[in-house]
Amino acid sequence: MQLRRTGQAAQTVDVLGAAGEGLPSGSPTAQLVRIHLAHALRNHGDYTEAAEIYRALAGGEFDAAARYWLCDFDYLNGRFASALGSLREQRSRGPEDGGERLRLIGHIWRVIARFDEVSTAYGEAISLARREGLAAAEAKALANLAQTGCWSGDTAALSDAAARAGPA
Repeated sequence: MQLRRTGQAAQTVDVLGAAGEGLPSGSPTAQLVRIHLAHALRNHGDYTEAAEIYRALAGGEFDAAARYWLCDFDYLNGRFASALGSLREQRSRGPEDGGERLRLIGHIWRVIARFDEVSTAYGEAISLARREGLAAAEAKALANLAQTGCWSGDTAALSDAAARAGPA
């Protein structure tokens, strides 16, 4: 994890690839190594191999994470309807996951310029984060809402984001 978090994706891929070789296939430990290998591959720019690992992990110990990242893969490849459909069906493991799912839904709507839906998704993520006391998640969703306002020229969205952020 330290290698990946410090930007050493290639080395992380090598280490996790080697670590997974001696583990019993399908064991919780093997699945843990594989999910982190998929993350490292994604960080290294190999989204296709990462998606293959996520597909293999779907239905297992890390099903929710694997399915979320497969939706992200669909989003990055322009399969917006597929990603939205899957994201709507997913159940979150907790408020953090729920907020990230809502933010990804907002990102998809933003790319296809459906700004009312963008505001709704980010607004739900902001409300969820605020209710759960997740300051960093709230800040990310507020930033997404403000970015959308900047990109779309929607001054009302900018005002909304500023109002939601509270007093300076």
